[in-house]
Amino acid sequence: MQQKHSQINFFDYHDGNLIYDKKQCTIEDQENRMLNVSAMLIDMLVLFISIIFILLEKIASDYEALEWKYLFYYRTGMPEKKRRKNIYKEITMTSKVALITGMFIAAVMILVKILYKKMPVYWTKIYLAEAAVMIIGMTAIIMIIVRIAAWRSFKHSERRNKDE
Repeated sequence: MQQKHSQINFFDYHDGNLIYDKKQCTIEDQENRMLNVSAMLIDMLVLFISIIFILLEKIASDYEALEWKYLFYYRTGMPEKKRRKNIYKEITMTSKVALITGMFIAAVMILVKILYKKMPVYWTKIYLAEAAVMIIGMTAIIMIIVRIAAWRSFKHSERRNKDE
């Protein structure tokens, strides 16, 4: 005796009846969702690492110009605290502009998804909270890494120009 609604009927290209068990379809759907989530996580990790390397490469490529600025500040008698502040501003400016632009684009994409999915208010709040935590967390991590790179760049310039 067959259970009612235990099968899903599909038709193949010859108009033949294909019968699939719902349990098997559910398992395959779960596997596909897990594969999609895994692929998204890998994509996010690769993108995050790429962002870090691009910013670090930008800092390294601008090092010579920053060293000239440091030397100028040093020779004009600017105090060390002010020199450090100006160099940090110069180095972190690029990442701040990129992150602010990225936050704006992410906010627009989040709103589009909320409107497209027509989620209930409860789930919208959860989704917004998770997105905010993710955006703030990634921004904080990126800024900490850039700040460390700025500190290293400043210390390297300081050591190199102490001889002069």
